[in-house]
Amino acid sequence: MKRTHLSYRALSELFRELAMFSHAGANSATAVALLAEQCTDSRLKSALESICGQIDSGLSLSQALSASGLIPAEGVSMLAVGEASGRSEETLFALAEHYSSLDSTDTALRRAVVFPTAVLAVMLAVSLLLTVYVLPIFEEVYASLGGELTGISAAMLSLGRAIGSAAPVLFGLIALIPIFLCVFILSPAVRDRLFGFDGRSERGVGRALARARFAEGFALSLSGGLDPENAIRTSGELLASKSARRACERCLELIREGCEVWDALSRSGLFTPAQCRLLFLGMKGGDLEAAARGLAQKLRADAESALETAVGRIEPIAVAVSCAAVGLILISVMLPLTELISSIG
Repeated sequence: MKRTHLSYRALSELFRELAMFSHAGANSATAVALLAEQCTDSRLKSALESICGQIDSGLSLSQALSASGLIPAEGVSMLAVGEASGRSEETLFALAEHYSSLDSTDTALRRAVVFPTAVLAVMLAVSLLLTVYVLPIFEEVYASLGGELTGISAAMLSLGRAIGSAAPVLFGLIALIPIFLCVFILSPAVRDRLFGFDGRSERGVGRALARARFAEGFALSLSGGLDPENAIRTSGELLASKSARRACERCLELIREGCEVWDALSRSGLFTPAQCRLLFLGMKGGDLEAAARGLAQKLRADAESALETAVGRIEPIAVAVSCAAVGLILISVMLPLTELISSIG
């Protein structure tokens, strides 16, 4: 049976608890066993018990987590690097922060998209209902009173008749929107694909998210004990964008040619010169890891802000267009009615 990864929030909590047990002096098997005892989720409890048994049989924590199928490959790889360098505790804490930031962005995305999309679906359904089914009724009423629809009203009625035969299909398409929202809410993979979490987008929000993801991978790799060159190589593997991968390759070439890390990151376009100055100060101060972690947090905040701004434009546009459509339909009904009342009076 295919196993799915834990959610970003569950991953963050798992790695944080493992890090705290490690900080308290507990070994991996003991930490996992204690987590299994406290776990109320039967599926996760069974997986943790299996992981504990594998650790007791001689596997490392990263190997046991990999076999469980609950942890993404990038998390397993980073933990394996941390174990090899003797920095398991630091890596576990870094992974907890990494997945916590991903969960924060994921939550903001769901909150920003679901409401305006739902409003748009309702408005479309109302507009279609009024145009196809309500306007013809008013035409019959006007005809019985000796009047007729003219101008905008006649145009809207003609539109309703034109799309009347396709109304069931249109309602079916609108009905797909709630289904899409359910999939969007429940599937992180869908959100990643649509909004560039995987780094495929070359500009805008997708680029901001990709840059933040690279920065987090870079900081995470340094926390695991990798040198800057290997940290850049590992971070580049997190991105699906061809241009981003080429930038990573260019950066590595510059480093091999003797260029400083911060300068190579700037010249390759992975970071802006201002962002690289922060890394430069960290290197000069002997704490590149802290500087990278601070840069990653800033870029993640910037990416979330860009995401909220971009998606936030959808809501007023959707509401404005939908309200205008409904208002136009109501006006097309009320104007002939007022004219008819005036003529009767």
